[in-house]
Amino acid sequence: MLTHPRSQRWTFLTGPDLPEDIRLFAEMSRFSVSIVSGGTIALPGPGQRPGLFRAWVHSPCDAYRPTGRIVVEAIRGCAAEHTRRRQRVGWHMPDDISAASRVLVPDRPPRLSR
Repeated sequence: MLTHPRSQRWTFLTGPDLPEDIRLFAEMSRFSVSIVSGGTIALPGPGQRPGLFRAWVHSPCDAYRPTGRIVVEAIRGCAAEHTRRRQRVGWHMPDDISAASRVLVPDRPPRLSR
């Protein structure tokens, strides 16, 4: 999962199970989300200064990628919860699509920092 601080977008790397569907692309675009299930994408490197262009929210530690369907459902769930909170509280809460990462990233032992 990547964040793009300047453009306030998110990118999710997934397995190749999503169909090429313009309606799904448009829906995710409204949430400022891109889903990459194959192809080429520029990833943040270890020497890149954080916060400029893109940064890992959860950097990969192996080849695991969640299915695209699970990612889409998690994003829809976060968006629905965001809408419910806004309606209940009556003011705009900050976007937190990163909450989807709790659903998408399986429990793994913590990585040791070097």
